[in-house]
Order: sequence, then structure tokens, then C-alpha cells
Amino acid sequence: MVYWYEFCYNGHRVRESTRLKNKSAALRAETLRRVELVLGKAGVERISAPFFDVFVKEEFLPWSKLQHHAHPGTHKRYRVSSKPLVKCFGRLRLDEIAAAHIEQFKVRRSAQCSAAGVNRDLAALRFMLNFAVRAGHLRDNPFKGVKLLPENPPMMRIISYEEEERYVAQAPPLLKTSRCLSWKPGCGRTKSFLPGGSSGLAPVRSARRSGRGRAQLAK
Repeated sequence: MVYWYEFCYNGHRVRESTRLKNKSAALRAETLRRVELVLGKAGVERISAPFFDVFVKEEFLPWSKLQHHAHPGTHKRYRVSSKPLVKCFGRLRLDEIAAAHIEQFKVRRSAQCSAAGVNRDLAALRFMLNFAVRAGHLRDNPFKGVKLLPENPPMMRIISYEEEERYVAQAPPLLKTSRCLSWKPGCGRTKSFLPGGSSGLAPVRSARRSGRGRAQLAK
């Protein structure tokens, strides 16, 4: 077990890992950290962590735009996720963000979008905080130990023979041919694609055996 210390200094919460497993050594590390803060107050140079919103807008996003120039979709993903993240963590300094804050964000954000959407934002936050560690703003990533939300697989249902025939009637000739081949008796369970859905093709998992089964359609 690694020991952490937590205390308040000048109205700011200081919570950091000692990276030590010995309690006595961890207490000494906490004392040294308090001394560092006092020396900083006395005039010794001490760099404080920036606020999260400043860090994202002035450091992370400009770096991301340059780093992912060849893959603009990646930068767009971070830019989109940064909006709810800044709204939640914006007025916290990077070293004030704790796992508890991230868990609270998960709860609030899950009321606004799907589990997949929440996980995209969480993945972006984890990457941002790792970048903050590399930039020297943080000693450890507070995201450590935080788990993503479980994502449910697509729902499946049995379609009727009438629905099956309507799908096949709208299919181009090539797909009609593949339907006949994939549902040929003795082929077992296969997956085909028929017209439908936002992409123009809907996945259909055949359960037909000897020409008497039905197909399962993903919602």
C-alpha cells in the first residue's frame, strides 16, 4: 500500500502520493512537502499548478492541434470532450483534482449522455492529466484507479418472416445473392448485412437452419 498525504495550505488542498510504502518515511515526506510550501512563501521559487481551464485552453489544445495535425479527428475528439470537462473542473487547479471529483463527473455526465459518451470524455481527461504529468504540473495522475463505465452490447431481437422479406426486397442484387448463399441449409450461423439503419446497412445474424429459422436484427 502506497501512502498519500493530504492537508490544506493557504486555502488550497494539497493531496499527493508519497510513492512510499513505509509509514514513517511517508510522514517525513509530508513534512518535507510542508517545508517546501513554507519556503515558497518566504520567497523561494515555487511553481503552482495552473487552473484546469487555463491548462486545457492554453497548453493542451494547442499542443493537440499540432500533434494530431495528420489526424484532425483525434484533435476534434479532445476539443469536444474538453467542453464538459472544463465546465466541471475548470476552476480547480490541476493538483486539486482528485479521483472523487472524477467520480462525481461520471455521475453528472451519465445523466446527459450514454455510457459510451461518458467514457470518451473520461478517456480524454485521462490523456490530458497524463500530459500534465509530462509537463511537470503533476507528480501523479489522479485518474489512477478510476474505472470507465460498462457499455452494453447492441440489443438483438428476432425479426418476423415479413420483416425479413421486406429487407431482402430492398437489397441490391449482390446482397440478395449473398443472402441466399449465407442462409443455404447446412451453412450454420452466419452474419449478413441488409439495407436499413443510419449507415444504409443493418446487421442481420441468421439463425436459419434447413430454411426454417428466423434472423436476428440488431436494433
